[in-house]
Amino acid sequence: MQDICQATKELYPKLVNEAIRRTPKSRELYNQSVRVFPGGVTYRIRDFDPYPLFILRAHANRVVDVDGNVYTDYWMGHGALILGHANPSIVKTVSSQMEMGSHYGFEHPLAVKWGEVIKRNYKPVEMIRFTNSGTEANIYALRLARAYTGKRRVVKIKGGWHGSYNGLHVNVHPPFTGKPESPGILDEYGKYTLSVELNSIEEVRKVFKEYGDDVAAFVMEPVLGAGGGVPADKAFVEEVRRQCDRYGCVLVFDEVITGFRVGLNGGFGLLGVEPDLVVMGKVIGGGLPAGAFGGKSEIMRLLDHRSMVNHVFQGGTFTGNPLTASAGIATIKTLEDNPDLYEKLGRLHSMLDKRLSEVSEDYNIDIHVTGTTGITGIHFTRKKPGNATEVFKERYCEPLYKLLNLFMRNKGVLYIGESVAHLLPSTQHDEDDVSRFIELVSEFFSLVSKA
Repeated sequence: MQDICQATKELYPKLVNEAIRRTPKSRELYNQSVRVFPGGVTYRIRDFDPYPLFILRAHANRVVDVDGNVYTDYWMGHGALILGHANPSIVKTVSSQMEMGSHYGFEHPLAVKWGEVIKRNYKPVEMIRFTNSGTEANIYALRLARAYTGKRRVVKIKGGWHGSYNGLHVNVHPPFTGKPESPGILDEYGKYTLSVELNSIEEVRKVFKEYGDDVAAFVMEPVLGAGGGVPADKAFVEEVRRQCDRYGCVLVFDEVITGFRVGLNGGFGLLGVEPDLVVMGKVIGGGLPAGAFGGKSEIMRLLDHRSMVNHVFQGGTFTGNPLTASAGIATIKTLEDNPDLYEKLGRLHSMLDKRLSEVSEDYNIDIHVTGTTGITGIHFTRKKPGNATEVFKERYCEPLYKLLNLFMRNKGVLYIGESVAHLLPSTQHDEDDVSRFIELVSEFFSLVSKA
């Protein structure tokens, strides 16, 4: 493996030069953007070496940059665009709604319908409220859990990403020190946040034994997002459910990524374990900014200002926005009417897993795939990771991730990011796309082996 790492150092400058040659207009825009945005980007994960790409337009599963380069996109708007870019049905729906008004500032029929189409697919969601992002939804879900239980502490998964909420912005990246992961976040914000390893029943039992009487919520992703695309084991989640029931803790599924991506019933359908609250985003907005949280009526009614003198506050200027509602309804109805789309995404994931394993054997280079329908993580690790610690600890050559990302960009394939390899495909991807991806990985391994 040491030879491979050495090869990455030799190849990297050559691939950087190729990227610069292919993207002069992106370079020009980047030089302009650094005078506008800190770091030259609107979100740091969109940055690449030597500079970010600037996308001009998109359709189906392709994006085109300002230099005219066409890419197969496996990032799909952070996973929000499950039906693909500029889906004709969504475009038509949103365009029609725009003519009626983009934002009312009052209640409207589309919001009710949007909530109903989500509810009918998610059994745990008896009542729902909308937000503008997954981060906001997590904030309100935990506020509700604390109000409902009267307790302070929250347990999360190591490697779990729940947006930029201060109280959960701990133990997202290794070495998992428990300290806030951004300057400006006071240590006090993480004072009541505890963390356990995904799929470790032992750690779950231990944290509840020690702190259970003061645990308000256990928040988890059914499949880790930023933590490597690692699914939670059913037995693990069943134990979490048991401990939450025993200690009167609210179980929160963060389904911002998994919601309507892994199936119509999301992580609840995947695991068969019912949470008390569900946090959503991405897919439910059909490509427009969206978030939501919902769950048991007895918890959600704490938001009811009519019956609760001291009700839990939640609000926002654009909550339940009619444009987003129209796109969300159209997206979910399309998925409801075409259940075979999930079967297709499942087949593509299995195909990628199987054939990358074959490529690994061909070149004797370890590569492992995690994930499930609609979510794929690719890892240069000594073994298949079962939690976020293993995603990072078991790596044998860190530079391979950055080199593969650069290589793929030069070959017309995009995904995020440089330190991880995550694919969130759309229903517009097909077997030819996956075959091309595998061919490029094989070409990449050949290049590295010969360097």
